[in-house]
Amino acid sequence: MKKPLVSVIVPIYNCEKYIDRCLESIVSQSFGDIEIVLIDDGSTDGSLARCKDYAEKDDRIIVYHQKNQGVSRARNKGMALASSRYITFVDGDDSISREYIEELVFRQRKYPNRIIRQGYREVAGSKTFYKSEPLRIRTDDFVRAVADGVINGSACGYLFDAELIKKNGIQFNASLEFLEDEAFAVEYLLKKAHEVIDLIGRDGAYVYYKNSDSKTNSLDYARRIDGYLTSLEYIDTITNYKYAGVVEGQKEKLILENIIGVKKTAQLKKIKKVLKNHNISSKNTVLRDICEKKYRKVLFIMFGNRMKIRVKKLIPAKKRAIVS
Repeated sequence: MKKPLVSVIVPIYNCEKYIDRCLESIVSQSFGDIEIVLIDDGSTDGSLARCKDYAEKDDRIIVYHQKNQGVSRARNKGMALASSRYITFVDGDDSISREYIEELVFRQRKYPNRIIRQGYREVAGSKTFYKSEPLRIRTDDFVRAVADGVINGSACGYLFDAELIKKNGIQFNASLEFLEDEAFAVEYLLKKAHEVIDLIGRDGAYVYYKNSDSKTNSLDYARRIDGYLTSLEYIDTITNYKYAGVVEGQKEKLILENIIGVKKTAQLKKIKKVLKNHNISSKNTVLRDICEKKYRKVLFIMFGNRMKIRVKKLIPAKKRAIVS
């Protein structure tokens, strides 16, 4: 039996409200030489039943159910089951355009030495509040590009080489609660050093939906900060501290963004403890200003950082591209 060219791996956990939107966008792809690997990670709603319904109608769909182990282990299981030449990831609450895979494959065949990634947009309700622009950057500049907000750190959107992943044992780190996507992408790109990431398309073929019930929104500030710092320390380690300065800047940014909502003394004490555990002095962060109720100063810093990111996004892609 002929193996499919592309495996679409979808980790699913309690996505009943969104799963039809996601799966309809995948089964209706203009490029048909695919397999669709659905990993239900112990859903307690009707997600698994919906997956099975789709599998009965489409023999390209593989459904695997496991006890809840987290998105990283779900994706790792999907990679273990995949039989194709290429792998791409779609989250169960997101969707992709009809030509999404066809465009990825076309571009990969045209430029076999590039790492191809689809364009994306971010949507809240019916409003699109960000859309990526075509861009080419060297793999060596990925960490800096993510830190600067030029490109997001998600593993979704890429056309990954399945053979390279399996040969090098690249997996999602299940011990990371946040930024596991960025860590996976970094590990993959380390094996493709000095090559080019080609971010294609202006229409935002991959659609990220901002949902109010997301994991990030449900966690307290201290836990979020701890998770981000742990992941960034891991990225620092696997890159042999090559981007230490960039990673430190990303740490400061994430601490700043999460600490601004803190107003209770008990939360501040927990955050101080987290920072201490990560060998970060509160004297070197805006935590001191928060404690002293200097919210205007902190908001001014945040506004300045966000404006810098927006300006970078507005710069024409040709000027931003590191490779022509």
